[in-house]
Amino acid sequence: MKDDLRALNARIAGSYELPICEDGMSPRYRLGHRLLVNPDVPPRAGDDVLLSRDLDNGTRETIIARLVRTTAKAWRIHRLNPEKSETLDRSQWPKAELVTGVIHSL
Repeated sequence: MKDDLRALNARIAGSYELPICEDGMSPRYRLGHRLLVNPDVPPRAGDDVLLSRDLDNGTRETIIARLVRTTAKAWRIHRLNPEKSETLDRSQWPKAELVTGVIHSL
């Protein structure tokens, strides 16, 4: 099954695999899981997303969350750990990429 998911993801141009390095969506996604992400499909309310922004020091900050609502200026998201909803300014968090799957272990 893992190999099938990886093979399918590899055939989708632009898609990628990313290890989970934070526990903001635990227990849905846990440390050690790997997310399959497709940046070319616009996410909709109810989708899990990877939000990211480039920092001044050359690193990238990411958040994994459920997309609740999108406006022209903000992302409304919900996280599971700790359970909370928040609004992120799209000028500060310009990317929200669709999570298309998860590989639970290697």
